[in-house]
Amino acid sequence: MINDAYVALSEEIPADELKMARQFMDLLGAIYPQLPLPATKYQNWPDILDKGLNDLENSHGCWAHFGGHDYLNAYVSDYATPPEIMVQLAVLLPMHEYSLWSGEDVPAIKKILDGLSAFYDEEIGSINRWLPAHWINWMDQKSS
Repeated sequence: MINDAYVALSEEIPADELKMARQFMDLLGAIYPQLPLPATKYQNWPDILDKGLNDLENSHGCWAHFGGHDYLNAYVSDYATPPEIMVQLAVLLPMHEYSLWSGEDVPAIKKILDGLSAFYDEEIGSINRWLPAHWINWMDQKSS
């Protein structure tokens, strides 16, 4: 055998792109149950999660320090970009859910929560994407 293929044919010629896309999905749906399934491989997700959480909490490249608080970097060792609220919240939610599910204390949750109030700007009555109190200092440091 040189090649193996699954082919679905139709006598209908679609009149436009929408009908062509629908036909493609219908034919793919007809073929999909015939495809051989890959072997199931066990992934030890709790162990993988524990290792990842340990790396996140203990790697200096994951955190920046401003005004007495630690903030997650958007990318490992990315000190060229100031801390962003969306990064803090995007990591906080799954950590909180994991803590509720596992019953385990996750120290990084407190670390993130302690710094969230710094994103609030009383002058505009809302949160900012960046740390408002440190933005000017941050830009000054980058230009030096």
